[in-house]
Amino acid sequence: ESSLNVLWEKAIPIGGSQWKLSGLADNYLRVCIYSSVPYHNQIMSVYITGVRNGELVGEFTPGNPGT
Repeated sequence: ESSLNVLWEKAIPIGGSQWKLSGLADNYLRVCIYSSVPYHNQIMSVYITGVRNGELVGEFTPGNPGT
């Protein structure tokens, strides 16, 4: 797996206490992740696990507030 630093730009509520976070990695690729916290304007490290609908998807790396 590869990890990227991502600046979270927006958090979209998707029901319950879940959010879809969308942001740009330091290489300007769009990254999305699902979280229970609506992070915004924060940089976090993300493991990239795949591609869905033209966006990179992943999960928080250990040590991030989202884990």
